[in-house]
Parts: sequence; C-alpha cells; structure tokens
Amino acid sequence: MDIENEYLIKISEGDTAAFDALFILHYPRVKNFIVGLVKNEEDARDLSQDIFLKIWNNREKLPKIKYFKTYLFQMSKNAVFDFFKQNAILSKLCPNNVRKYIK
Repeated sequence: MDIENEYLIKISEGDTAAFDALFILHYPRVKNFIVGLVKNEEDARDLSQDIFLKIWNNREKLPKIKYFKTYLFQMSKNAVFDFFKQNAILSKLCPNNVRKYIK
C-alpha cells in the first residue's frame, strides 16, 4: 500500500495529521491548476481550500477512491466550472458596478 492510500484510510478514521500531510502534498498542484483556469490567485486559493474542506467533510468515502489524484483534479475542474457558472449568473443579474461588491 502506498503512502497516499494510507493517508486516505487514516483520514477516513478522522486522523487530522494525515489530512494535513495530504493537504501539504497536493494543495500546491491543485491551486496552480486552478490558477491556470481562473487566472486569479485569491479565487484559486478559495476554491482549493473548499475542495480540501469537501474532502474532509466526506472523508468516510475516501477508502473507496481508487485513483485519488484523478478524483482530486476532477473535483478541481468541477469547482472551476461551478465558479464560472456562478460568475456568469451574477453577471446577468447584477450590473458591473454592483457585482464587484458582492464577492
């Protein structure tokens, strides 16, 4: 069993140290991937942290994940799609001078 799978099992059992290690291992790549798509460092940080929060909140499902990196980057793509969809809706609903205050 590789170290990543060990982390996933430990995290599913509530081990915060394993979660911290997984976060440190993957956060930089996830954030850089998202920065490349949203072109904004702050938004990428927020989205990346939200992804890891979802991982923690759904930790009991982690041992069932066969390819964690694939799962993680699929979560990242979905988060970016949701981000763009939300921004598109805000663009239609709010004039430009109001939208900047809503974020």
